[in-house]
This record gives sequence, structure tokens and C-alpha cells, in this order.
Amino acid sequence: REDFISGNMRQTVVPERSLNVRPTHFFSFRVPQNSHFQNQIQTVYADIADYHASHAKLFVPTSKLHVTASVMVLANEQEALKVAEAARSVVLDTKLAPVSLLSRGLGHFKERVLFARISPDKDFGKFDRFVRKLRATLGDDPNLKVNFKGNPNDSYVPHVTLAKIRPQEQEAFGRTIPRNIWSQYQYEDFGEFEAPTLDLCEMKTDQATGYYKVVDSIPLAK
Repeated sequence: REDFISGNMRQTVVPERSLNVRPTHFFSFRVPQNSHFQNQIQTVYADIADYHASHAKLFVPTSKLHVTASVMVLANEQEALKVAEAARSVVLDTKLAPVSLLSRGLGHFKERVLFARISPDKDFGKFDRFVRKLRATLGDDPNLKVNFKGNPNDSYVPHVTLAKIRPQEQEAFGRTIPRNIWSQYQYEDFGEFEAPTLDLCEMKTDQATGYYKVVDSIPLAK
């Protein structure tokens, strides 16, 4: 896998505990509602839907837009609270303030997942250092024993997922999102947004907010 900053390649070794288990929780930096970034993405969605209406079903609702920091499998509420406290300690140790993230252009994972790139500008440096420490803490701390998805010490590609083809949608859409649908936005400037909290979420929709169910919301230091 290619490191986002250096471009160096590194081997990705996924721990055995991470295989064949569906994740239940994740830490996220939510895109604020009615932000310039969210409005820009909504415009892109509308433009694509005008010409490719069927593929609009693949869009992630703008109420769910976020940057994922880490993904894991947690067995119960007690595990979730323990993980949240560990993350709170990392926030305090790093003195992480609300981060401003800038997004330019689109990227993809094997053309199955389409995302808005996070540029290495604004507060990216401190954001990247925090996420690396958070992932290492959750994945390597023997006292937590977190079933962390993936390799916590691997390179990290910060992004906001915009569309994806899920396994149950492959019959209707195939395995890839056609480039002609999104290529015109490949170098688009989507602007910046500020993330004031780090949220531990369940992979369930909160019908009241349209986001995911938030187990704990950790404010970032002012």
C-alpha cells in the first residue's frame, strides 16, 4: 500500500483477528451539516443524477459524510465505553483542537469505492499524527484487546466516501463505478470543513439525525 504523504510502498499484513468479521463500530470526524463541503458534494450528486439516475442509488447520503479514523469489532457496551475512554485520553495527550480539513479531487479503491480526497494542507499534519496514534493505541494496547479491522500501523488514506458498490449491488451495477460518471470531478476543489468532535459510532443509522448512532462524542480541545 502507498503511504499518503511519502509515496513509499509498504507491505500490508492484516492480523488474523481482523479477517472475516464484520465491523460493528468506528471512530469518525463528521462533516458538519450545511457546510460548504457538504453543499458542494450535494451539487455533484445532483449533476451525476441528471445523467446517470440509476447510479444515484450508490451515493452515501450527505447526512452521513465523514472521515473514518478507525474501524473495529466491539462485543458490547462495556467494550465501547472502554474504547471511548482510550480515545479521549489520546485527544487529551495530543491536545487535538478542532481540525480544518481541505478536500480536493476524487479517488477510488479499486473503482468500487469513490471518495473525496483530503489534501495535505490546513490542519492535515496534526490530524494525521493524531489518527496514527489513535490507531496504534487501539490496535496494539494489550489491555484493550480491541478487535481492530486491518493493520493499525499501516499507512492511512484519509477520505470521505461518496459512493460504493456493496456486494448485494454487484448484480445490478457490476464491480466498478464507471469512470465516465465521475471523471469530470476528478480535480474538483470541494473546499474545507472543520471537525469539532471525534465520534465513536455504531454501524447503524440514527433515524433522528440521518447519521450513524453515536455512542460517544469526544469534543476536541479549544
